[in-house]
Amino acid sequence: MAITMAAPREFAAAYLSDGTVKVAGFDVEPAWPESGGAAPIYASAFKEPMYDFVILPLSNFLIAIDKGLPLVGLPV
Repeated sequence: MAITMAAPREFAAAYLSDGTVKVAGFDVEPAWPESGGAAPIYASAFKEPMYDFVILPLSNFLIAIDKGLPLVGLPV
């Protein structure tokens, strides 16, 4: 089964994106827009998620939790 991951092309998500780190039982399909920046991805993560999981900056996660949004954080 495949799951989608929204993650910028940076060190924090590189091993998930290239398959070095596996998610047991799932194939990870990385996605990130070529243009437009991160704002649409992060905004949708809190309202109408387009992806199964999103790599978020800690500050965005803490703000969302403070606002009472139903998120689960996994420190990886």
